[in-house]
Amino acid sequence: MRLIGALINRLEIALRATALNLRVAGVLLAALICLGTLGVGLLIVGLVEQVNDWSEQAASYPGDFDYPDYLGLSEGYSGLASSGLGQTEGLLALIAGWPGILASLTLVYLAASTIATRELLLRVREVLNCDDLPRARELVAHLVGRDTAELDADGVRRAALETLAVGLAGAQTKWLRLRKKAAFRIDPVEFSAALANCDLAFLCNPNNPTGHALARKALREIADAAHRAGCVLVLDEAFADFCPESALLGRYHNSHLLILRSLTKFYGLLGLRIGFLAGPTRLLAKIKKHKEPWSVNILAIKAGCAALADVDFRHRTIQFMATARPRLARELVRAAGGIVYPAAANYLFWETPPSPFNRRRIALPGDCPAQLC
Repeated sequence: MRLIGALINRLEIALRATALNLRVAGVLLAALICLGTLGVGLLIVGLVEQVNDWSEQAASYPGDFDYPDYLGLSEGYSGLASSGLGQTEGLLALIAGWPGILASLTLVYLAASTIATRELLLRVREVLNCDDLPRARELVAHLVGRDTAELDADGVRRAALETLAVGLAGAQTKWLRLRKKAAFRIDPVEFSAALANCDLAFLCNPNNPTGHALARKALREIADAAHRAGCVLVLDEAFADFCPESALLGRYHNSHLLILRSLTKFYGLLGLRIGFLAGPTRLLAKIKKHKEPWSVNILAIKAGCAALADVDFRHRTIQFMATARPRLARELVRAAGGIVYPAAANYLFWETPPSPFNRRRIALPGDCPAQLC
């Protein structure tokens, strides 16, 4: 069923192709017809010869030979028109018919994949080369199948590249929109329902860029829903050190849950690019087969272990953020207005009011200037 689904996906994209070479399509269609006809023909010849052999056996041993029930034959059966082949040749023809049919289906799949990939690359290149933001949004909306009016130029390019990566893998994406009337919060019930018919789902907690963190109970409900749906849930807890009360790492697990952690956010180890993935042995073994053999050097590992062991730093940082985050939110609203949404990480989601200023500098307490872009 997965192969059929992938084939339909390729054909669907291929049918939307605007630059299909008709000569190539004609050659592929002719090859498909020849291979398919050959395969079906061989199957028919083989079946006819096999049935005729059964008929000859029945004529020689009328009292002892039993016909296969699915043929619906009686003792008065006189046989089909023979092609002159014997039993052995008939069986060989019966067996030889399948490769032709399988080859034709494989050809269709490869042709559709090639056309779909070419079309996808052309669309993504058009987006990346487009200087007109409304036009780029329109092109990306066609690629991802959702409204992209809220995306800026960087968001448009990122969405196009993400779609390219997923498309080359032969997959499809499903997006879950966050709504302003819900303060851009993730609805656990809606997210759980969206897991249906998905193989892989990503959830960032705290979310980026909103900073909102789901409670641990809600995360468990989503993880349970993913397990029931047979969907692997990748929980990105890159910023979870800022809100340990919402983290699942070390507190819950199931066979379909992977948890990502980063040491570059809370501990500031940006240059080391260090983090880790936790999950069931079965899934980690599969991932390990596809990763590079060397990823983190020994110095980065030592630094990461030292950072994790610094309990005092962790407590002081959490206490500092508990007072600095709301203070910064209040001062941003006081200085420039707008809405600062509640957050649990070390960043704020700030909706600025419509204003004629751009790149205006505002003064914040503690000699910490911020520049609005």
